[in-house]
Amino acid sequence: MHIRPTQKPIRTALFLAFGALLSFNATAGILVVGPGEDGDTSSQSVEVPAGISAGNMDTASGSVRVRAGARVRVIDTASGSVELETAAQADTVDTASGSVRLGPKALVLGRIDVGSGSVTLGPGASSGVIDTGSGAVDIGDNAVCRDIDTGSGSVSVGRNATTGGIDTGSGSVTVNVGARVLGDIDTGSGSVRATGATLQRGIDTGSGNITLNGTVVSGDIYTTSGDIQLASGTRVNGNLVVRENSCGGWFSFGCENKPTQVVIDAGVSIGNITLRDNVVLYVHPTAKIGRVIGGERKTYQAEAR
Repeated sequence: MHIRPTQKPIRTALFLAFGALLSFNATAGILVVGPGEDGDTSSQSVEVPAGISAGNMDTASGSVRVRAGARVRVIDTASGSVELETAAQADTVDTASGSVRLGPKALVLGRIDVGSGSVTLGPGASSGVIDTGSGAVDIGDNAVCRDIDTGSGSVSVGRNATTGGIDTGSGSVTVNVGARVLGDIDTGSGSVRATGATLQRGIDTGSGNITLNGTVVSGDIYTTSGDIQLASGTRVNGNLVVRENSCGGWFSFGCENKPTQVVIDAGVSIGNITLRDNVVLYVHPTAKIGRVIGGERKTYQAEAR
């Protein structure tokens, strides 16, 4: 007599195990963490479900997504992207080359450090200092952050947003209507453009152009070779200085003594203006300016100059 009572159950168990293995492999790219758990992976992405509080998230190349209303501690990735959905929260975010995106009203209590990835704050989002190597920074409408420091990334500050100081090497800076910048704006070759904004400190560029329209600047404006246009409604409580550049002397090979143009439009008010040689100053008759030192001053009536 040949009885194999366990053969069918064994085949069934193997079939179920194989199916489970296939299911596991299909979802192996995402690690879903539970309340209070850490997410520590290599290439797996990590997801934090909505509304829970979890621990630290650490990946090599996997992305991290924190669903709406969830909270985590430190997020650290090498090349993975990071996304905080609506009203999600993290203590700090650090990624070498991944991008970082905060949804509406999301919050990062401390720093956001990024190597080459971009940083985007959605409407009403908040963060501490944002520091990138070459990534662009986009601050959404009504968002708030502390200082922004980027090597070559451009910076855009949305309507009614608030930031600390902005420092970029070659990236441009754009500040939109109703926005406030509480610290200095400092660029090397990047341009600065502000419309209907409040800049509570000053502006300093090396060769970047400066264009202000209906904007209040509490401090001074400095440039070395950038063109400047102050359009109607702009008020500069400090002074304007176009400083001497490094051209001239024994070490000036390849240095271009670029002519610079400064335009003060109708309805603008500003303090004293100090200009180096090779600067042309155009002043509308209705503009209110302080003393002018140096440069070549011209008065104009029409838009064409």
